[in-house]
Amino acid sequence: DDVSRPLIKVGRKRSGLEIFNDPAREAPSP
Repeated sequence: DDVSRPLIKVGRKRSGLEIFNDPAREAPSP
């Protein structure tokens, strides 16, 4: 999972959230 999502891994280290470059999280929640 981390291998296919290197951007999210970096995002979590910076902001502490997995919303970094995460299309699933960036999408507006219903």
